[in-house]
Amino acid sequence: ARLGAQFSYREAVREVEHHLGIFTSDKTIQRYTNKIGELASSIPVRDLLLSKNKSPVVTVQIDGGRVRVKGGWRETKTLIIENGSDKIQFTMIADHKTFMEKVKEIVCKYGYDQYQGKICLISDGAIWIGDDFAEIFPHIEQVLDYYHFKEHLYDTAKILFGENNQVQIKKFVDTACTLTFEDNIDILLNSLEAIRDSYTEGSSNYESLRKLYSYLHKNRFRIRYGIFREHGLPIGSGKVEATIKTMNNIRLKSASTIWDEFNVQKVINLRTLIANNQWRELQCA
Repeated sequence: ARLGAQFSYREAVREVEHHLGIFTSDKTIQRYTNKIGELASSIPVRDLLLSKNKSPVVTVQIDGGRVRVKGGWRETKTLIIENGSDKIQFTMIADHKTFMEKVKEIVCKYGYDQYQGKICLISDGAIWIGDDFAEIFPHIEQVLDYYHFKEHLYDTAKILFGENNQVQIKKFVDTACTLTFEDNIDILLNSLEAIRDSYTEGSSNYESLRKLYSYLHKNRFRIRYGIFREHGLPIGSGKVEATIKTMNNIRLKSASTIWDEFNVQKVINLRTLIANNQWRELQCA
């Protein structure tokens, strides 16, 4: 089951033969993976022990990925909580409401909602993450991932100046970034609004600036990067994006693979236990 969670079932067969000298089939590996993966769903995510805080800031990161199942694509949603070098993660296939209910359960179970230290949520600014999380945990600071912030700036700058005009693109992006680190968000938004209104409504330049302005205005309290840095808060969500790649893409997006939705969650359950160093808890389940 552990091999089936980490490799394709055919690759797992070869690993079993190589390490144990046991000849089996990919169907057998799949059957055990599904059986143990279902059992793994009963094991709760382990505690990070906030009572033994290892970091001045506890970081929460949430993001989504996709997996191909029968009938189309489904989104996988991943939660990561970090306390110093210690990390736990949780992934499930679900709509945002069901997922956020699970997030609330995990956060409240281990006392993160009552924690008196600094906790911040880093996300890409998606409404289902930021707004839903703010409704459940209004006291937790929210940060827009700096990479996504810059990515939106670059996308707009390329439309305004052309992809080959690197000097103007860099100047546009650097100026916007500097304003956020100097806590001059209003100046940035007013400047974007003025530039937008200098173009004809409906033109590509106008629409690009309109979308950028709307995105940044919605996230204005999440792009105070200077203040965040001053208070020791991280501004990047690289951990959750890397986790999605290793958790989902490497195993779940094998070439030509189409999953049964019920079974793919079982594989995710097993990969979560491996990532959280909870495999031994299967023996007690």
